[in-house]
Amino acid sequence: MARRIDRGDVDASIILHWLGQTPCVLAMKGANEYIHAARLQMERIEAAARAWADLTNRSRVFHEIHYYFICWDAAWKRLKVIKKRAGFSSLKPILQKHHVEAEHYVFGRGQLEHYDEWLDGRPRYPSLAAWDAGNLHGSAYSLAGRQWDVSRASLERLERLVHEFADAVMVEGRQKLMAQEMNKA
Repeated sequence: MARRIDRGDVDASIILHWLGQTPCVLAMKGANEYIHAARLQMERIEAAARAWADLTNRSRVFHEIHYYFICWDAAWKRLKVIKKRAGFSSLKPILQKHHVEAEHYVFGRGQLEHYDEWLDGRPRYPSLAAWDAGNLHGSAYSLAGRQWDVSRASLERLERLVHEFADAVMVEGRQKLMAQEMNKA
């Protein structure tokens, strides 16, 4: 078992698989897939930002940023599933460290998801002011008085969150696997 654990191709998903944590395996793989999607989306945001600056197809930036927020939301929720189901004590501090920022993107996803309610001025939302109905200011997206960083730095922070989380899964997962091996002996 020790030789299998220390192979270079072993990642957090494999460790979780060896521990019999199938939902966590799927969640870890999903978080990594959303990181990949966020990278692609960053390229699309940058292209949309150029179009925004040229005053062409300004609505495109809304769609690109919306999916970027979905990537943050999906990765975050999958990490929370792993923390809850795997029972690794090392995961909670990582999520706490990134909680405020991740939840801000989750909130942004919700705001864009319900944009039609903003437009309609339904009782839950006041009507949007024309000047704050979704704007791009450099690498900051604003809507209804709130701002989100949509720069490469935000993508790097998302990647760092998932990487730190996966590293913690690797360390604690290896310890659990070794302990299981010792108990069998």
